[in-house]
Amino acid sequence: MCELNDPRLTNSTTQQLRAALPTILLLISAQIAGNASERGANAEAQQYRRPMQESGFDGALIEEACGRAALQTRERISVLCHAAEQDSAAAPAIADEGVRRLLEQSRSLLARIDVLLSSASGIGSEARDEIADAVTNCLLLYCKESGSWTIGRELLDATRPYAVSLAVRERIDYLRSEFLRHAYSA
Repeated sequence: MCELNDPRLTNSTTQQLRAALPTILLLISAQIAGNASERGANAEAQQYRRPMQESGFDGALIEEACGRAALQTRERISVLCHAAEQDSAAAPAIADEGVRRLLEQSRSLLARIDVLLSSASGIGSEARDEIADAVTNCLLLYCKESGSWTIGRELLDATRPYAVSLAVRERIDYLRSEFLRHAYSA
C-alpha cells in the first residue's frame, strides 16, 4: 500500500490520511465559502457552498465540516463579546462605543455562520444570544455611569433582533422599559 517507501508512512497512517481527506477538503471549501460571506459576497459564498452539496460526500460529513468552520467563527464572536464587556467595565462612560463596535463586527460573522449552517442552527442562535447578552451587560454599565438612557434604549432596540431565546428577549424588553422609565423621569 505504501508506495512512497518511507518507513515513517505506515499503512495505518495512510489509512488515517485517506479517512481524513474528505473532511479536510470539505473544511477548506467551508472556510472559503465562509470567507466570501464575511466579505459580503453572498453569491460567491453560495457558489462555494453548492459544490460541497453536489460532491457526493455524505451529508453528515458535509455538516461536520461546516459545523467545524462555524464553531471557529462562534469562538471569534465569544472573544468579541468578552472584549466588549471588559472594555465596558474598564470605561463604562464610553461603553456605547464598544456596543456599536460589537454589533458592527458581529454582523458579518453571523452571516458567515448562516452560510455554513442553517440560520436556525444552535451555533447561530447561541452566538446571537451571546451578543445580545453582552450588549445588555455593557449598556447597563453605560447607562448607570452616563445617564444616557435614551441612547441605551436605542442600542437595545438595535440589539433586539439578535436575541433568539425567550429569556434574552425578555431581558432586553425589561431593560428597555427600565431605560424608558429613567429617560422620562430625568
